[in-house]
Amino acid sequence: MRRAIATMIIAGLALGATAGIAGAVEAGTSEVGIILGRPTGLSVKLWRGETEAFDAAGAWNLENGHFRVHGDYLWHRMGDSETETPPPDMVYYGVGFRFLAGTEEGELGLRLPLGLEHFFLGSPVTLFLEVAPVMSVIPATELDVDYAVGFRYCFR
Repeated sequence: MRRAIATMIIAGLALGATAGIAGAVEAGTSEVGIILGRPTGLSVKLWRGETEAFDAAGAWNLENGHFRVHGDYLWHRMGDSETETPPPDMVYYGVGFRFLAGTEEGELGLRLPLGLEHFFLGSPVTLFLEVAPVMSVIPATELDVDYAVGFRYCFR
């Protein structure tokens, strides 16, 4: 399992190293950073255009030995600024999955993330806040909530 995590981290960094942010967010821009909360771990985001992106996060809980990963497809709404690209704030929402490993059966669920991403103009760093209701479907149907704050470095 640790080898798989190391592979994911290296792949995320390699993906991020192929892309920086100079102006507008465009297809191929990637972000790599840290997510803190539930989960706490590595966060990666790949933009498919100015308003759509895929993000993923992976985390390892050292206390109970559980590993978790989630992936979401996101749609972004631009802020009111017409003079700044990207605008300083973008609200996003999406749909995705969450997988928890380390229990006997594992757990798979549907995520519906809602968040806010802030672009520090003139800087490649972004800050994001997110809440995501989760409906676990395997091994049983249960409701849960993920929440986090994080930052990422934009590559281009």
